Amino acid sequence: MFHFLRVAVRRNGEALSGLRTTILNSGLLEPKDKLRWLGEDSQYFEGLIVDRPYYAALTSLAGSVLTEPDLFVTTERETLAEHLKKALAERTELPLLAKALSLFPETYRDISALTVEPGEQPVFGLIFSSWFRNGLPLEPVRSAFLYWLWRFNTHLFIQMPLALCLKAYPGLCEAVSESLAVWLDRHGTKFQAGFVYRAWLDAGGALDVVEQAVLAWLAQEDRALSPEAEFVYKAWLNAGGSLGEIRAYLLTWLTHGDNATRVGADFVLKAWLAAKGDFRDVRVPAFAWFKDHHLREDSTFLSKYLVRQKQLTNEVIRQILTWCSTWPNNIDALYRFCQLGLHKHLKDPYLAEPVAAAGRLLLDTWRDKRGRPNPINLIIGLLYFLYQQPGLEDRMEDWDSDFLALLHSGDAFHPNIPPRREFQDRSWLTHIRRLTQTGRLDEVTDKKSYDRFLGWLNQWI
Repeated sequence: MFHFLRVAVRRNGEALSGLRTTILNSGLLEPKDKLRWLGEDSQYFEGLIVDRPYYAALTSLAGSVLTEPDLFVTTERETLAEHLKKALAERTELPLLAKALSLFPETYRDISALTVEPGEQPVFGLIFSSWFRNGLPLEPVRSAFLYWLWRFNTHLFIQMPLALCLKAYPGLCEAVSESLAVWLDRHGTKFQAGFVYRAWLDAGGALDVVEQAVLAWLAQEDRALSPEAEFVYKAWLNAGGSLGEIRAYLLTWLTHGDNATRVGADFVLKAWLAAKGDFRDVRVPAFAWFKDHHLREDSTFLSKYLVRQKQLTNEVIRQILTWCSTWPNNIDALYRFCQLGLHKHLKDPYLAEPVAAAGRLLLDTWRDKRGRPNPINLIIGLLYFLYQQPGLEDRMEDWDSDFLALLHSGDAFHPNIPPRREFQDRSWLTHIRRLTQTGRLDEVTDKKSYDRFLGWLNQWI
């Protein structure tokens, strides 16, 4: 279609001149082809800046580039930039300026700040939204935005600029609080209010300002099950909101459809557990989410809370160990392994193989690392739990070389390294004796290592 239209216009340019903007605003061509056409046959589009449909076409094309930027090559973006420049120099169309500001913030920030200065038009919200999404400095538009917010604080449409402003500039909570109160009185139970509640609470706004409004919002039909409710629950919990007030709503959301396993549900689960919510309430959805997502690196943020629980299934423990083997360079892998041991989750011989596999990878990754604060007590703990693991009693030699390397390095088992109480166990003496009897340690040639180790023992409580 692109080539057909291009040939037709080249042959009958004058006859088809009235169709130029119609074609640009139609679905006959893909956005990429429209930009190619604007760039390669620019002579056929001279004079279009007087046509309002041309501005509509550019606004749509700019929106396409914003939505899927990876689809457009540099020349296509340059073509759009050139047409935006000419069009906005001729006439300031606010929807087009808002898109231009989103795409090229440094080019259009000054003209945008001047344009919104009176703060009198509802459509200025488009400019403010683009400004805030780009995280541009607040000061050039601060007074205009606060006036605009006050001027239209009874209108539903202020919700997006308000939410974006709070996200970009958390320190503005107090300045917008009066307008927010008026807006909530009119629109607090409408669906769009969820974006505002989330932004307000995430920005550190006072909970009591929105507390009753949030509960009223959740009480609306099916609102507690909506996708936006996920973010409201998280923000509420992170802000210190009452667990009891939202418990029923949150648990209903977690058990609805596939909510428990969707990406993002872990933020709700983490927020609940971080707020000291009862693990029994979320045990099933937490395990379900972790089963589906335990290979993601960021699943460590949920496993941080899982390992602290008194009762974990062997399946979940194996999943955490698999995560440790998958991401051994993440220091959280050391923490998770040792936390499993500290919380008595590694007592089952059934876990011997995944424990050994994860332990080997972690020792190889961390044992000899230097430079950063070396997590030496974690490495000692890792070695301790490998030696203690039921089912690995006949494989102690697998860890002996690591133990000897740490003894001789001077970094571990040293009197200057305060030992954690949990790892103060007489079994270390058993290993020293066994290695001495087998000739791998010598009381004379390895005297410095012996002395450091004895100094470490003397630090025990």
